[in-house]
Amino acid sequence: MVQGVAIDLVLLRVNGGKLTDDGNVQRDDIRAYIPIACNLVTSKAYYVNRQQEGDRDFPSSFYGTYNCAISQSNGVATIVFPKTVVPLPSNQGIRYLIDNCGNTYTPLNDSEVPMINYYKTQFPNIRFYRRTGMVAQLWNVSPLANNVNAVIMIDPENFADTDELPIQAGMEQEFLDIIVQHFTGQRQQPADADVDSKDVNVVP
Repeated sequence: MVQGVAIDLVLLRVNGGKLTDDGNVQRDDIRAYIPIACNLVTSKAYYVNRQQEGDRDFPSSFYGTYNCAISQSNGVATIVFPKTVVPLPSNQGIRYLIDNCGNTYTPLNDSEVPMINYYKTQFPNIRFYRRTGMVAQLWNVSPLANNVNAVIMIDPENFADTDELPIQAGMEQEFLDIIVQHFTGQRQQPADADVDSKDVNVVP
């Protein structure tokens, strides 16, 4: 789903079927809320796929490739991502990193970072990386490597209205519903299954 189309669909529903900029909800308002709804349904799709099919991956069309120069400072190699990586579970916002020598890099989690010197010694032919915000630190970098192709899913805040949103097929309606409910102020109320004169949603 293209972001501009998503904005138009939300405007139609919020404004009662009329595509207008005269309502209380403006395109910029919807555009600002899209990253929240997008990350919510993307994370949900990840866990559903993982539970039902054991699939921990996302469609390749959700990712883009960006060339990042390797910087060296005091013996520490780093790259800086040109755009914010979406904060998905298990660091799925980064599909892979591959340098200009054809070497791929294995991610380290927080508990493994203190063991990096051991890993470097025991696995000299394996390259590692650890992402912190916009920066990724690299280990066991080849002396001939000077740049990395980072295949990443960027945060929807960086999208233009002509960009395709990373929403899995079948999740589009839920994505739109989340945004519409936010702007129409629909209350999420607990169900009252008891046949009596009391409303569980009314504070006594």
